[in-house]
Amino acid sequence: MSERIIDVAAGLILRPDGQLLLGQRPDGKPWAGWWELPGGKLEPGETVLQALARELREEIGIEVTQAVPWVTYVHAYPHTTVRLAFCQVTGWQGEPASLENQRLEWVDPAQAASVGDLLPATLPPLRWLQLPTRYGISAIGGRAGLPAFLERLERALARGLKLVQLREPHWPDGPGATSLGQGAWGKIAQLGGVLIGD
Repeated sequence: MSERIIDVAAGLILRPDGQLLLGQRPDGKPWAGWWELPGGKLEPGETVLQALARELREEIGIEVTQAVPWVTYVHAYPHTTVRLAFCQVTGWQGEPASLENQRLEWVDPAQAASVGDLLPATLPPLRWLQLPTRYGISAIGGRAGLPAFLERLERALARGLKLVQLREPHWPDGPGATSLGQGAWGKIAQLGGVLIGD
């Protein structure tokens, strides 16, 4: 693993229909032929959003009008380590075009691998896009509070909550006790949500 970390801005360019833009690395670059999210290295003095806007202008000819930082992720390749600042890009002017001899494809993020091999550092954000945009964290407050928590949970699930983290480190029977999870598991499963433990 390399000691040097390269800072990269990468854009998840998302159309209103949920399609995501991927680019294929051109011949002559490391990992040629593999698919990735468009973007590139930060230059000295640039912010992530400035670098992203510059790279997308140079690489695919669009002017970013709306982008927000999303997740920063470090990935170690065999010969280099990259710190990727992933940003969601939801507004731009122009039509993405290949300015560096790369293929471009709009894909459903859940089916992104259908285009071919994806760079390893591209895989985590594709999984993260499948997660709900918000989730709940429990606040039961002991056995006596469990019925009230289950009522609040049922209302939240009915309003569209799909992911809940059950986090009760001071539960009387211990945080991994079945007495903690049984009621919550059943209620969440019944209403189609997902429960994760601490």
